[in-house]
Amino acid sequence: MINSTLIDISIIIIVTFLSTIILIPKIIHFAELNSVMQKPNYRSSHNLPTASIGGLIFIPILIIGTLSFAGLNKISVACLSALVIALVGYLDDKYNLNFKIKFLVQFTLAGLLCSNGFHFKNLHEIFGINEIPVLISIVISVLFIVALTNAYNLIDGINGLASSLSIIAFIVFAIIFWIQGKMEFTIISLMIVSALVGFLFFNLKPARIFLGDTGSLCLGLLISIFFIELFNFNNVKHSLISLSILLIPVGDMIRLFTLRILKGKSPFEADKNHYHHLLIKLNNNHIKATLTCCSITIINLLIIISISSKISLLTGLSINLVSGIATYIFIHSKYTLNSKNKIDKLKISIQRIRETNVLLK
Repeated sequence: MINSTLIDISIIIIVTFLSTIILIPKIIHFAELNSVMQKPNYRSSHNLPTASIGGLIFIPILIIGTLSFAGLNKISVACLSALVIALVGYLDDKYNLNFKIKFLVQFTLAGLLCSNGFHFKNLHEIFGINEIPVLISIVISVLFIVALTNAYNLIDGINGLASSLSIIAFIVFAIIFWIQGKMEFTIISLMIVSALVGFLFFNLKPARIFLGDTGSLCLGLLISIFFIELFNFNNVKHSLISLSILLIPVGDMIRLFTLRILKGKSPFEADKNHYHHLLIKLNNNHIKATLTCCSITIINLLIIISISSKISLLTGLSINLVSGIATYIFIHSKYTLNSKNKIDKLKISIQRIRETNVLLK
């Protein structure tokens, strides 16, 4: 029975990967015909207009997830919600929707998801709290869903980053859902991973296509949904492990929002101070910046896995907080040191020019 299931899942993964490889060039062509292209601007790291609706590759998966499992169950609700946010993301990529419209849709979907069981039911002794009142649970869950959806949207700033971090997240989800016997969540997680691996062939520099809001909003919403579902299993170890994969997107969002507010700016004001922007300024290499963020995530994940059976959820949260601070210090110190070295080199060059001019006189 297990061997048969593994064969079926393997076939699904291979078919999804091959379908993605076939579909991406067609999506690029569609984007070019319909002018859904991301044009270079002051925040861009690309020089040519690039197709920005790579998230359309998830549409077949989400339709399958909505229709393939019996009845209107939790996985079909999750996939249908992600399908809606992907379509809204497509409209944003094409027409640049007002942010109020996007937030309205996100909060509405979050509320509907909560009404279908996707809300935190137990805090597992965080601050001594276990079960929480439904109203408070819904408020916390709605805010969490909207925040995480936008965290993955914000982190989608360089080639491969949002996709790679999402691959790590959905691999972790697939393993835990498999252990918990949630086969429908396992299958959708692995299909997303397979599609993202195929997508990376066209997204790594030089990128021919980006996820766009179509993809990043969809991934962020799905990750928030799957996280809540997993968190409600009442398994502290699995909750800790799933928390560790959120380090970069959540840590970067909290850091940026805090810095912008302290500077008297809107927390939603775009800039080039994300972790990935600082890493790009270090070496002007997308792949190295992406690998750095993924390596930090994997190291944090392995640390949490190694100690997850010995610590409480609150301790795990504290460790993730320390990891987030350490990540900021690591990246910022590297950026500061690199900037200082560049300034020192510039000063030396200027001094040599002055000495040359003196000699010529």
